[in-house]
Amino acid sequence: MFNLTVDSRAKIIRAEVLLAGEREPVLVEVHGYGFLRDNAVTYLTFERLAVSREWMGRILDGVLKERRIRLPEGVGTKLLESFM
Repeated sequence: MFNLTVDSRAKIIRAEVLLAGEREPVLVEVHGYGFLRDNAVTYLTFERLAVSREWMGRILDGVLKERRIRLPEGVGTKLLESFM
């Protein structure tokens, strides 16, 4: 990962990553993020996901239809504490 920024006021997470086999970094933006606790599981929720590669965005739209990503155990709690 080259760069990670979080704008808590605008609720935008930006990550610039260099994927294996890629020559140029990919920019991923998570707009309208939040956190959801469901029993002992924490999810990163979002309104919209933008990716600098159109084909990746289309795939992610199909995979992430519920607009949430399950966070690993322990990570979710730490993020909730940091952002709340």
